Formats: sequence, C-alpha cells, structure tokens
Amino acid sequence: RALGLFFNDPGHPSCRSRPAHPSLVLPGSGLFYSYETCGYRDDYDIDNLFESMRGTLLLGAAPNDPPYVSVETVQDTNDPNGAPVVAYSGVEFSFVQKVLEHLTCPTCALKVPPTLRMVDGWASEASRSRFSSSYTACVNDVAVGLYDICIGDFWVTTERMLMTLFLPSIRSDQFYLVVFAENTQINLQTLLQNPFLPFSGEAWGIIFGIIVFLTVSMAILDYSPEDDEEEVVKQPFYRWLKRVWWSFFYAWCSVFSGKSSFRAKSLSSQVASMFFQTFVLVVVASYKAKLASLLILSSIGAGVDSIDGAILKGYTICIPSAIETTVRLNYPNADFFPFSGSSADFARHMHSGKCDAAVIHSKRILQMQAGWIKSNDCKKVREGALSEEEGRCETSVAMAERDDCQLVQVGEMILSIPVAFPIKMGSLLTPMSVALTKAQNAGEWQKAIKDNKDLYPKSQCNDRAPGQRLGKEAFAGVSILVGLGVFVAMALHKAQDYAHWWPMLVPKKHAATEEELDEQQKQMMDMLAKMAQVTKSLEADTRRRRAASRTASAGQKNASFISDSHNESIDASDGNMVKIKCESGVVSGGEFVPAKSPALSSQPGGPPAMNGNGTAGRDQAAGGVAPLLGSSKMQYPAY
Repeated sequence: RALGLFFNDPGHPSCRSRPAHPSLVLPGSGLFYSYETCGYRDDYDIDNLFESMRGTLLLGAAPNDPPYVSVETVQDTNDPNGAPVVAYSGVEFSFVQKVLEHLTCPTCALKVPPTLRMVDGWASEASRSRFSSSYTACVNDVAVGLYDICIGDFWVTTERMLMTLFLPSIRSDQFYLVVFAENTQINLQTLLQNPFLPFSGEAWGIIFGIIVFLTVSMAILDYSPEDDEEEVVKQPFYRWLKRVWWSFFYAWCSVFSGKSSFRAKSLSSQVASMFFQTFVLVVVASYKAKLASLLILSSIGAGVDSIDGAILKGYTICIPSAIETTVRLNYPNADFFPFSGSSADFARHMHSGKCDAAVIHSKRILQMQAGWIKSNDCKKVREGALSEEEGRCETSVAMAERDDCQLVQVGEMILSIPVAFPIKMGSLLTPMSVALTKAQNAGEWQKAIKDNKDLYPKSQCNDRAPGQRLGKEAFAGVSILVGLGVFVAMALHKAQDYAHWWPMLVPKKHAATEEELDEQQKQMMDMLAKMAQVTKSLEADTRRRRAASRTASAGQKNASFISDSHNESIDASDGNMVKIKCESGVVSGGEFVPAKSPALSSQPGGPPAMNGNGTAGRDQAAGGVAPLLGSSKMQYPAY
C-alpha cells in the first residue's frame, strides 16, 4: 500500500511467481520446494541438467571451410579393406569436441559425454532450394529438427535468429572494403605534386600569405637601431631588404620544422611569435596526418580509401546476401550487388565486372591472398560447374589476367557480426550454452587455434601486393625538390664572390652571445701567453748571443798560447758555435756560427759594424755581418 500497489497485483515483487520444483521427498503429493523464493539458486539441479545430456547422440553438419572446419576423405584405419571415410578437423570442430567433454555430470557415477555424429553433405537439398545461402539453409535444417547443431562460421542475423536460437558467440567477423589496385602512370609532374597533395592550392596560398605577412611584421617589430651599427650593408634599402629576407627565412623554417626559429628580442615580436606558433602547430599536425593517409593510399594503389569514397565515385559494391539488410541500413545510398552462395564468390564477381568493390570479412581476404579462392574457382571451371565467364579462372575485366593480389583491403572496419553455432531449441540449449561458456573460460578456444595453426592460410602476396611497403614513388618528389634546392644553394654560394652587387648575400653580423664572448676572451689570453713565451725566448737568445760575442773578443788577448795553425771551437750551451783561427800564435780571425739560422752576408745599408771590442752597440739591431779582428768576421742571424 505504501508503494501505491494492491494485493494480487503482478507488478508487486511479492506477487511474482518464483521457480518451484516438485517435492523429491514426497513425490506425487502436490508439494513443491523453491530455493529462489528465499533468494537462493538451486545449484543442486546443475547435476540434473548435465545428467540429461549423458550419452546423448547429437547430429551435426559442417561445411568444408578451413581453418575452422576442414572436411577430408581418408582411408579408414579400422577397416581391413581401407574403405574411404570422411574426417573432420579444424578450430571450430575441435572446440565443439571440448565443449561436449564439459557436459559430463560432475557427481554422476558414470561420466559419459554426449556423442556427436556428423552428417555428410552439409545442408539438405530441400533447405538449399528455399534459401540462396547454404549457411541459412543449414540453420533451417536445425530449426526443423533435421540436425541438432551446425558447426561453422554462422553469422547471427535477424533472419536466422527468427528460425532458431544460437549458442553464445565464439568470435566475430570484421568486414572491410576490397577494391582493385590502380596502376597509375608515374611521371615527373606526379612525383613533384606528391609533397603538396595534403593541402589544396587555396590552402597553400593561405599558408604562404601568412608567412609573407609575418615576414614583414617581424622585420618591423624585431628591429632596433643597434642592428644598424653592426650591419655591414650601409645602404638603407638593402638593409631593409636584408631584414625582410631573414624574417622570411625564419618564418619558413618555423612552418616546416614545427617550432619557432625567430630570435624575438622585443616584447612585441615575442607576442607575434607566440600566435604564429599556434598557426604552425595546426599546419604541421594537419599536414602530417593527411600526408600519412595519402602515402598509405598511394602505396596501396587504390582509387578510394573508404566505403564512403566508393559510394561517391559510384562504385557497384558486392555484398553477401546474408548481410544485405544490415549494410543497407547503414549505407542507404550505395549501389549494392547482393550475391548468394558462398561469400568467397566475391572475387570472381569482381573479376567478371559485376562490381567494382566488395564488402567482405577478413577471413575471406586472407584466403584470397593465399590463393585458395582462385584455386577453388579454377576447380569449378575445370569440372564444368562454372564457365570461364563466370568463374574467371584465368581472365579478368580489370586486368590482363586474374591476379587476386591486385584486390586490396582499404579503409577502416565497416561492420562486425558475431559468429555462433545454431542449436536445436528445447532441452539442448541451456546445457550446451553452459558447457560452451565453461570451455571458453578454460581456454579451450585458444588451445584449438594453436593446435590447428597449420590449417590457417598463408598469404602469397607479401612481395607482390600493393600496400606492403612504401615504394620509391613516395619520396621521389621530395627528393627532387631537395636536389633542386641544393643546386640553387650552390649557385648562391658561388654568387657570394660578387656580393658587392647583391648586399643581401653578405652574412649579417649578430650580437655575440655570452658563450661566444667567453670563447673569444679565452683565445685572446692564449695568444697573449704564447706571445709572452716567444718574447722571453728572444730576449734569452739575445743575451746568449751577446755573451758569445764578448767571449770571442776576449779570446784575441789570451790566445798567444795557441800553437800555429790551430783552430779552436767553443760550443755555447744553446747550440751556437764560435770558431777562432790562430796563425803563429796570434789570433788571425774568428767566426760566430749560429746553430739553426744560416750565416748572412753583409748587405749595403745593413746593420752597423761591431765596436772595437767586437760587440755591437746596445741601440743597434742585431743582424748582418760585422768584423771581429781585422779581416776576421762574426756572423749571426737577424730576428
């Protein structure tokens, strides 16, 4: 009453029916028990649930669709005559076997799992006559009780859900757009246009206009009279032209490097640079994103990059009839060509010209790249099931001969559809659903994939299909532009020899930074230290030479003891040598020979002669040749 409800109202929680079970203690008494009425589940009935499946015979059907179901005819090893028998394997078939093992009763004395018997021939002819899809036909066989379960890649669609129920989904199929790769003509114009494709001509015009506007603005805002004092170009017009050029250079580098290159010194130029940096951020991010998509699309060689692009170009798009309703709801304006039969038929329909593109799931794309689909079509043509015009084993309307590697996947995922097994309605649904969930949680699905990895198709298009790697065409255009730019730079470098007729070529002097000043000061101090060492060395050498000269002069007075025709050499400590020549006990001559410098002859206008004592005056420069004693000569170098 407080809730505004009345007794016997089915909307009241207390008036709702709860699960109840006949009494097991007093059977036939009309008494029931219910754990659910007290808020608990009847966990004890789980054993009864699995008990009902013990030893049950299940009839199933499956298509030959590797790697999930593989059907092969082999010899029976148990038959002495080796009679042929159909063998089933694959990821999904192995997984179903594990699901049945999880149906055993945990507390039952006799643990006997259900038995699965596969019926050869896939879907019945009666159902195939009613439905264009063999998969839908098999779902109908389950619905009418012909089979208990169908094993395979069954898409859970509205049409099929109205026929029968499905077990929990085991995975999902992702659908993508497949188109023909285009063989475009590559010429110089195309290569040069590639770097500029991300933006339209109008967009490039706006970017260039903003660069020019900022160039003039920064040339004005960042100017100071101190710049003219350091400028080597004195003509006012050329000084202004040079400032504009450097502003343009910094603006250009800012746009294409993604960061500001301006040396903004004034507050006004710093504010302008901040706002320009925002523009640079948007331009660079947009260019990178668009260029990446264009490079990928160009490497793929496709004319479109999405289903929307295919619709705009008026493409006819093949789709499996099983998903036609779902796809048309999302793309009502598209020109679709729904086809019946297997979804693998999309390739021959494209090669026969029935459609320009196809919406197909990733498993079929991988089978196509492995050559399985073409091989199957050729088999049907050889057996006469299809004509060459229908099967297109060798020919294609889009190319000289059929090459499935020229069918490429483009764009993002278009559709995702769950994959599940149709199950017979009734007592099988709940225990099979529980067992399948238990098997998934136990990792049986991943183990089945690992055990059957050899059945997965391997692409044969890695080295031939477009889109695997970016080719030389992606970078040829920008490489040509770089080469032209370097050529122009070399021409300008040569033109700097004639900078008098173009002052802009003269490098601008800029104010030295603290680090540059410190380096210059250090270099200056090192040079002064070296000059001081040289000066000290020269002074010491001069003193040694003068001492040697005085020794030679004194030798004249004390040489009477020297015998006739005796030559004496006196070596100085610095490597210089004084030679004295004696004749009849009298010094007749002498010569001073330096260690490293050659002797110099007397030159007109040279240094004055020696004093009488053999030494030069203190105010006279050393050098030349001077007499030592009479005809004797003393030679020493000039420095």
